[in-house]
Amino acid sequence: MRKAMLVAAFFALATAFAAPGAEAPKGTGVSDKVWDAVSMPVEKSTLSCQIDGVAEEVFVEEGDRVTKGHKLVRMDDRALILAEKLADLAARDDSSIRGMEIQCQMYEAERKRSEAMGEAVSPADLLKAQTEAGLSKVQLEASKLEQERKKIEHDLRKVQLTYALLTSPFDGVISRVLIRPGEAVRDMQPVVEVVRVDEIKVMVNVTEDFCGGVCEGRAAQVQFPSLGEKWFEGRVDRVFPVVEQRSGTFQVKILVNNPIVDEATGSRAIKPGLRAKVRFPAAEAKDSQALISRQNGEAKKAKDGSEL
Repeated sequence: MRKAMLVAAFFALATAFAAPGAEAPKGTGVSDKVWDAVSMPVEKSTLSCQIDGVAEEVFVEEGDRVTKGHKLVRMDDRALILAEKLADLAARDDSSIRGMEIQCQMYEAERKRSEAMGEAVSPADLLKAQTEAGLSKVQLEASKLEQERKKIEHDLRKVQLTYALLTSPFDGVISRVLIRPGEAVRDMQPVVEVVRVDEIKVMVNVTEDFCGGVCEGRAAQVQFPSLGEKWFEGRVDRVFPVVEQRSGTFQVKILVNNPIVDEATGSRAIKPGLRAKVRFPAAEAKDSQALISRQNGEAKKAKDGSEL
């Protein structure tokens, strides 16, 4: 009897602290567990030239800070400039259209005159006038289409001219420069690498027994041993949905703000590539309850979807 009362009391306490219809997820309390992790840039772009040619100017070196749109490399664009000018002249030259309009008017007038003369004009001459009038209209339409083609060709040349200048797609730091001025560059050959360092991406493999306590938006702390004992505050950005069977872990992506340590140079505290350690601090009671509610909602959505 006493044993039964103790069991009932245990279940009553468990129900009081768990969300209705679900157990409290593991890992929402204090965690002394620390996982090894790797850090990397939150964004990295290896840029390539879209044309063959010779590098005329290289505006950056490794370590330079750049903003979005900053000039990186300029290819020799003299031939492209001339090609664009020729295409522009051709696109603006409408002399063929004006000539065909005059010819069309002349043949149309001849057709009307022949038809007005009635029997005074032989059937062969009338047919010839009608045919020439019809052909002149077709030729006029062809001239207009050719003019449109020349305008599109000019637009294409203008786009190709922009390929000669390579610019940064975002604010960041130059991590690699792979060419020098005067070197030949082939189409789509990598020439410059840019990385974003205002935030650091940390990838960590977390053991499956902690999957109930890690969700997107949860606080995380990251330490970089080479920088000392300081723990940097971060947030879980993504929890990968699959547990790797062999290791029994799932991958988590954490974003950490990378503070500036030197305003003059803009250098930041954390260098991408540093070894890291990750821990998840204890969630407060309200945070734990919010986590439980969120997971209950996700589970309900999954269940409802499977029943459709």
